Amino acid sequence: MSQSAILTPVSRLRSVRVDAAALPLWEVAVLGLAGGCAAFAVGLLDLHLRIPGHSILQAVLPMALGWAVVPRKLSGAGMSVSAALTAGTLMKLGYGEFGAGAWTSLLALGPAMDLLMGSALGSRWPALAIAVAGLAANTLAFIAKAFEKLAQRPIPGSGMGGGRGMGNGGGRGLGRGREWEEWIRVAPASYLICGLVAGLVCGVILFRLRRQRSAADAAGSPSP
Repeated sequence: MSQSAILTPVSRLRSVRVDAAALPLWEVAVLGLAGGCAAFAVGLLDLHLRIPGHSILQAVLPMALGWAVVPRKLSGAGMSVSAALTAGTLMKLGYGEFGAGAWTSLLALGPAMDLLMGSALGSRWPALAIAVAGLAANTLAFIAKAFEKLAQRPIPGSGMGGGRGMGNGGGRGLGRGREWEEWIRVAPASYLICGLVAGLVCGVILFRLRRQRSAADAAGSPSP
């Protein structure tokens, strides 16, 4: 089956030619805007969820819409590059907060969508393909966040020093230790669930848009 046969059916909003030709300027703009919106949503939009791994919920919708409009082979990677550049600019300007998990979600989601939506799974069950892409991206985000938290976790004081050393070293170390223990109890499940739910909900929405588009095209086509 050709590349076009695999990728073209997953376009939800309109038919976009998928080939090796240079991207038209409007497609580059759409991908850049989608990646930028994903970065803005992750860095500036506070959903007050306080759930580890929820950043994917903010990033997946703009990127999925961008992929739906421009379903090319590396559209997801292009959106991730745009998201990374936007996130870096926001941080340099003093806006937004991007931890290791958020960075990984933005960088991994686009390539994961390329891989899954360009596969046989994306051709047959696009909603499921986006769900799996979200799950894969958030799994990587969990690993990155776990390493970040472990690196920030200080070693508790031994208790052999004087009072001042014991108060500073021991207290902070044990506090960060409790923070790690609380996080690791819920993070594995919450990261996976957020990734799966975000991709699945977004996939279902886009699948409905595709059906509405197909119905509109069928209604407007002349009878044989």
